[in-house]
Amino acid sequence: MKKILIIDAGLKPGWTKKTADTVMEKFMASGVCVCERVNLRDEQISSCKGCALCLERGETSCRYFDDSANKVLNQMIWADGIVTVTPNYALQVPAILKNVYDRLAFVFHRPRLFGKFSLVIVVQGVYGGGKIVKYIDELMSFWGCGHVKGAVTNGGIYPTSKLSESALIQNELAITKAVDRMTQAVRKNKTKQPTFFKLAIFRMTRSSLRYSPDALKADKAYFSDMGWFESHYYTEVKLDPVRLTFGILVDRMIRQSIHSKS
Repeated sequence: MKKILIIDAGLKPGWTKKTADTVMEKFMASGVCVCERVNLRDEQISSCKGCALCLERGETSCRYFDDSANKVLNQMIWADGIVTVTPNYALQVPAILKNVYDRLAFVFHRPRLFGKFSLVIVVQGVYGGGKIVKYIDELMSFWGCGHVKGAVTNGGIYPTSKLSESALIQNELAITKAVDRMTQAVRKNKTKQPTFFKLAIFRMTRSSLRYSPDALKADKAYFSDMGWFESHYYTEVKLDPVRLTFGILVDRMIRQSIHSKS
């Protein structure tokens, strides 16, 4: 059975909750998935203070390490697929979801969601949901996730709004297709060659940690523990000759750049 985490980022049990309920029902009905769900409005997640201790010294140095932010991350690590259901507030995610991303910013430095897939479903009244899907897709990709094409649904402008029958049908169809895409992705779980951009990010980061005297100790220790100083990429993937050569050139460029400044 494939494991699905559903993150409900609604501030109240309204349109977003209804959408998350539908998403969960469809995954459970597939017969190939088990689900966990976290409703962020019910969790105690302290606001990020911007101290950067999680980056400099490691996540356990955060004064709030034992609150629900770490719980959410562990649920992501547990899952094969991560489904974020979020409302559109002022053309962005609501504060409770953005705070989770801020609190887990160390995952940008020390990614750990490889082999998993992210799906985003935005609930909105008017406009802008597509940009939110792209934002979360990009964020989750830096954390290691592949992404599945998301969906934008109509939730009504106000909590008391009622949707037309045609809007409800469109929502149902969009959610069904999105759930099907995610189900297929987690079942197949194909390993792909990294893009040149992602490969460059990995090799630049690794070479900086290896050769720079200013490298953060927490990051360097993490890369060492993961065996990434000896690997071609974050995951066990055999690079084609072009990517292999490209990676070597990036390593050399960063090393020379650092040595020239020292």
